[in-house]
This record gives sequence, structure tokens and C-alpha cells, in this order.
Amino acid sequence: MIEKLFDLSGRVALITGGSKGLGKAIARGYAEAGADVAISARHEDELKQATDEIRDGLNVRCAYRIADMTVRSAVDSLAEWAVDAFGKVDILVNNAGSNVPETLLEMTDESLDRILELNLSSGVRLARDLAKP
Repeated sequence: MIEKLFDLSGRVALITGGSKGLGKAIARGYAEAGADVAISARHEDELKQATDEIRDGLNVRCAYRIADMTVRSAVDSLAEWAVDAFGKVDILVNNAGSNVPETLLEMTDESLDRILELNLSSGVRLARDLAKP
């Protein structure tokens, strides 16, 4: 029998943008290493399907929370939920992100603010929320 390269049993991972693509693959990898997994995204149907796929055949807990990472109160609520649901968060993967292809002259302050909030500020806020004692 081959030993696990990584053993994350007893650990909890929170992955934003965890319902598809790279985020879902990361979540599955952590689950295969034995971690319990929490994922978030904006669409419940995608989250439900991803949760089933992530825990398929594994003996780990996996749960999801709908969260729009551009809404600061949603970020705070996500952190609170994850700690309440799992008791702790050991691993955070700030994977949620997006881009709006626009030329410099087409870009509005509003679209820039939204992208910065999603791709930068929300990740810092979530990490800070989870680091609080």
C-alpha cells in the first residue's frame, strides 16, 4: 500500500470559488488528503453538485455556503459560518476571482472597484476574519 504523500486528517480547508474549475479541483485534493472541506461560490446549484463530487467516495465532511465575495458582510458571514460549522479553519484558499475585459479608457471606477474588491480586498478581509482569536 502506498502511503499518503500529504495527510491533512483533522484539518479544515475553506476554498472560495470552490464550485468549479481550479477551486473544485483544489477542494477535492484537500479532501483526498483527509481534510474536511468548506467551499463557497455564488450559485447554489453549482455548489450542491461540487460538494457531492468533492466528497464522493471519501470519509470527509464537505459543506458549502453561498457567498458573493464583493459584499463585505457576506465575506464576514462566510468566515463566521465556516468556524461555526467546522470548529476552525486551518487552510484558506482565496480562489474566487474574475476579470472584466475592458480597455483602459472603457474601464469605469465602478468596474475597477468591483474587480479589486473581488480579487484583492475580499481575500484579505476573509484571511483577517479567520485570523482573529
